[in-house]
Amino acid sequence: MGVCRGKISEGVDFADARGRVVIITGIPYAPAMDPKVKMKKEYVDIAFREKRSVISGNDWYQIQVITKNDLR
Repeated sequence: MGVCRGKISEGVDFADARGRVVIITGIPYAPAMDPKVKMKKEYVDIAFREKRSVISGNDWYQIQVITKNDLR
């Protein structure tokens, strides 16, 4: 068992017949109502509307789930 973005997320090699199944529960989204996350999404949305960014705030939020970057 491991925590996403923790040591186990980097990968562990199990020899022989061990570790043949991986079960992932939940997606590691940051709290959407966190003030820092809300401010970042709003900033990216403004930049997107002004053509200074190629992604929207929601796109940024979803990208953070698949990258190792911390949202704060």
